Amino acid sequence: MLSTKLKIVIATLVQRVINIFYNDVSNICVFRKGLYWNLDLQEGIDFAIFIFGSFEKKTANTLNRLIKKGDVVIDIGANIGAHTLHMAKSVGDKGKVFAIEPTNYAFNKLKNNIMLNPLISNRIIPRQLLLVSEHNKNDKVSGIYSSWPLVDTDNRHRVHCGVEMSISNAKKNTLDNVIVENRISKIDIIKLDVDGNELDILIGGQNSITKFRPIFVMELGPDQYEKNSNFDKVVQLMVSMGYEFYSLNESVKYPNDSILLRKLIPKMGSINVIAKMHVKN
Repeated sequence: MLSTKLKIVIATLVQRVINIFYNDVSNICVFRKGLYWNLDLQEGIDFAIFIFGSFEKKTANTLNRLIKKGDVVIDIGANIGAHTLHMAKSVGDKGKVFAIEPTNYAFNKLKNNIMLNPLISNRIIPRQLLLVSEHNKNDKVSGIYSSWPLVDTDNRHRVHCGVEMSISNAKKNTLDNVIVENRISKIDIIKLDVDGNELDILIGGQNSITKFRPIFVMELGPDQYEKNSNFDKVVQLMVSMGYEFYSLNESVKYPNDSILLRKLIPKMGSINVIAKMHVKN
């Protein structure tokens, strides 16, 4: 499995070749896999969509397999809509995708990409929110990682190589409150990719998660957490709510013990998994 740093190096080399054919790679409109995108080829997520038509192919395929017509999906860490737009196609006319993104940078790009696709735009409800738990509502947070530039920069995260962007326009709220305020009556799938900020989001949504029992497609990366023990707390909380972890194709069941899980995840890396409620016989 390639590390994020190596992926960025490879993408940077390919991107330099593509630069030859475009006058302005920071603002191009393309059509990929039935969707229109406004992309900046100097950004890692944008570049992946430009080359492959989607971001994180295995995760995208898993979401497409799991989501059914009429489903209600919550995309937490929607970024520019890399998965949001594809999920909106999957839910059909009667489904909804709630796309939650806190950073000004990514949220503006998300809204733009939604508007480029009027056939599915009414299925997507974008919200610029920083999801928190009740106990940390008053904590000051200036930025969240939502940019993965392919150009040299000194302020990258030491593990996932992201760059912090401002959340000055984001409102703080708990997931439980968001679900009540938006009158969400069911949740089928939650895509959770927030680079080490999972714990407070899960704590703030514990009532709704227990009630609706959604399937999670989520990232597990122990070294991304500022407090190393928070990874253990995330796993323990999910397990306490009845969840079990599986590979994206569900052929492998991962251990529920955080120490054993750590051993399966590359150092300074992460894996994407499915988490679903244990079904009692």
